[in-house]
Amino acid sequence: MDMTNQREANGCLEGSELGDTGDTLAFHLSRAWIRFHNTYADALRPLQLTPSRMLGLAYLVYNDDADQATLGRSLGINRASTMALVDKLQAAGYAVRKEGADKRTHALAATAQGRVAYRKGMELERRIEQALLQGISRADVEHLRFCLAKVACSDASI
Repeated sequence: MDMTNQREANGCLEGSELGDTGDTLAFHLSRAWIRFHNTYADALRPLQLTPSRMLGLAYLVYNDDADQATLGRSLGINRASTMALVDKLQAAGYAVRKEGADKRTHALAATAQGRVAYRKGMELERRIEQALLQGISRADVEHLRFCLAKVACSDASI
């Protein structure tokens, strides 16, 4: 298989194959996200996790007795998506709902099984990052992390 066919088989078009679109940062961010997300999703599947469930589980691991509304706001997802996320984590045995501060809320907590799954997921995440960022200097990786964090936290809108 020649190099062009290999790139296409891997879903790795060159920017020049897409005209002006291939010159945009949006194109490169999208391609990088798709590569990471697909690899990460495949790796997490045996743990009954997805990237979004892993993020929700991380929040519960580090925020004992969080309520569902706070979890949703912190992750930037709506109420229905938050409920579905918690339902999935609970069905996997990774989270529990407990009585909350008042009768209208539930406190959420990661279970011991959820904490183990989180640690395994983080190990997978680190291995994937290492593989995908191979050949990029540590300084460039840290600079990329800094820049992406600034973009993610920007309040810019169109």
